[in-house]
Amino acid sequence: MITSRAAPALLAAAAFTLASCSNNSSSGDDKSVCLEQSAGQTSDGDAVTVCQKIFAEAPFVRLPADDTASSTATINGAVELDIHEDPDHPGVWIIPQARFIDRNHKTYILLNPDGTPANQQSPAMASNHLPSNRVHFLLYEAKGTVSGDQFKLQSLKPIVMVTGHAIDERFLGAWEGTMSLYTGDHTWTPEETNAKVRVEVTGLVPFTPIPQISETITPPLADGTRFKAAGGVANMDTKVKLSTGECIPSLKSLGSSNPLFEAKDTVLTLFRFPAMHSADSKDFHVVLDYPRNLYENPTTQAMAEDHNFRLADYISPATAPKDLRFVLHGNPVQQIVIHLKPVTGGGGAC
Repeated sequence: MITSRAAPALLAAAAFTLASCSNNSSSGDDKSVCLEQSAGQTSDGDAVTVCQKIFAEAPFVRLPADDTASSTATINGAVELDIHEDPDHPGVWIIPQARFIDRNHKTYILLNPDGTPANQQSPAMASNHLPSNRVHFLLYEAKGTVSGDQFKLQSLKPIVMVTGHAIDERFLGAWEGTMSLYTGDHTWTPEETNAKVRVEVTGLVPFTPIPQISETITPPLADGTRFKAAGGVANMDTKVKLSTGECIPSLKSLGSSNPLFEAKDTVLTLFRFPAMHSADSKDFHVVLDYPRNLYENPTTQAMAEDHNFRLADYISPATAPKDLRFVLHGNPVQQIVIHLKPVTGGGGAC
């Protein structure tokens, strides 16, 4: 059960989700790539399959079959880039290394046809508007020759664009885990296993699109739509049944040890944050906004560095529910630690 103070924000978010889902459409009966899809193009004019809704189970996006038997291999997957700003030319971004990740998470180092490392001047990179955070919503077809973990590119083109709504709907549903107990004076116990919680994420709220390369430095990408997934703590006021069948107490029953004792509501929001500390595409995190007034600074956030919300995880059949460990971004000493894992089932009073 969501607390009354959290209900208005969650109802608004849920309404937006329902409206968005009702506008989704698919082209005919062919749903081989996504649950809902259509033929379209990127804002750059590249023809792609637009994924509007992902499958409920992995692989969430189902790419066409690869061809590794021919002399020229065709492999479909995700691109990952190391990106640095040229120290001698501010505002110019370079690619020290480019990699390609297939559906089985095998990583290839991308090379030019002559065997030199692919970089920002390589035709395959330049024609795809790389370096950029386009790699966080576009999936590519790579053609060339493969030797071990090296891939000599003959061509690279986007084939699937996954909308921000489709990417972020993976946050929706129930999450269960733990929160550190409150010890007073804005400090929490170092153990994360004291207070069991169930969080129910019910809606998506539009958020600023992801930037071309770096937050606040480069402009947003037209196709880089992004949403915050809003939810609340179901067992804030009452006992709740977990997906395991266990009945857990309300957080309020813990008194001053309640992890959210200082908070004014129980609303938590999850969202994607690429290029948090560097321009590298691997510097991509899942971030959590704390409930209101839990911290004196309203912009204080938590970060889960280890997660499986990269685009390569959406195409892998091996992607499974994973614990996200959220710690205060910046200085996590004696601060609240929140462990959450997506679950199915459970919920309701007990």
